[in-house]
Amino acid sequence: MAKKEKSEKKEKKKRASRAPIYISIFIILMVFLKTTAIFILIGMLPAVVAYYVDVSKRMLYFRSLAACNLAGVLPFAGDMIARGNTSTGFISTVTDPIAWLTIFGSAGAGGLLVYICPILAQAF
Repeated sequence: MAKKEKSEKKEKKKRASRAPIYISIFIILMVFLKTTAIFILIGMLPAVVAYYVDVSKRMLYFRSLAACNLAGVLPFAGDMIARGNTSTGFISTVTDPIAWLTIFGSAGAGGLLVYICPILAQAF
């Protein structure tokens, strides 16, 4: 039992040690690309929620959801940067329903991967 508690503490410590890295990357992004960073933060909210909801050891649900969510956010973030990272580009992207459907749909697809892939692997 003591080994299990030690491994859980070690895992939590490992998780916590990555947080300053992510925060510093986001702060640098905020300095240079303010509107794009805000858009990425709003678009990646499903991944943030999955990080806190997923209690498994390897965090497979979070990883798959975050990867798919990032794949949905990056094309629109790149488009905002290509437009010059202005507030008008931000507003036009935020008010586009297709953008939000793509972003949250890709996050949903990442969540479904965790549930569907084991079923498919077992079937074949």
